[in-house]
Amino acid sequence: EGAKDVAQLAEDFNRMAQTLDGFQAELQRKVAEATAELEQTVTQLQARNRELDVARAEALQAGQDRQDFLARMSHEIRTPLNAMVGFSRLLVHPAEPERISEYGVTVQRAADQLLTVIDGVLNFTRLQSGSLPLEEAPFDPGELLEDALAIVAPAA
Repeated sequence: EGAKDVAQLAEDFNRMAQTLDGFQAELQRKVAEATAELEQTVTQLQARNRELDVARAEALQAGQDRQDFLARMSHEIRTPLNAMVGFSRLLVHPAEPERISEYGVTVQRAADQLLTVIDGVLNFTRLQSGSLPLEEAPFDPGELLEDALAIVAPAA
C-alpha cells in the first residue's frame, strides 16, 4: 500500500506541475498581451506628441507672424500719418500760396496712402477669413514711387 500511496502522490504532484505549467503559460500570454498593448499605447502617444510639437511650433510661428505683421503695419500707418500731421501744421503757418498748394497735395497723397494701407489691412484680414475674393487690377509703379517720394521730399 505504500507504493500505491507514493504512486498517487507522484500522480498528484505531476497534475499539480501541469496545472502550474498551464498557469505560467497563461500568465506569460497575458504579460505578452499587456506588453503589446502598452507598446502600442506608447507608439500612439509618441505620434500624438510629435503632432502636438508640430502644432505648437505652428502656433508659435503664427504668433510671431502676427507680431511682425503688426509691427510692419504700425510703421506703414505712421509714415503717411506723420506726413499728414507735419504738412497740416505747415498749412497753419502763413506761407507762399504755391507752397500751400504743394502742402495740400502732399497731405492729400498721404491721406490716400493711409487709406490704402488701412484698406490693405482690412483686405488682408478678410482674405485670411476667406471672405475676400481676389481680383486683378492694373497699377502704375511709377505713380506709386512718386507718391512715396512726395511725402518725404520736403523733409529731405
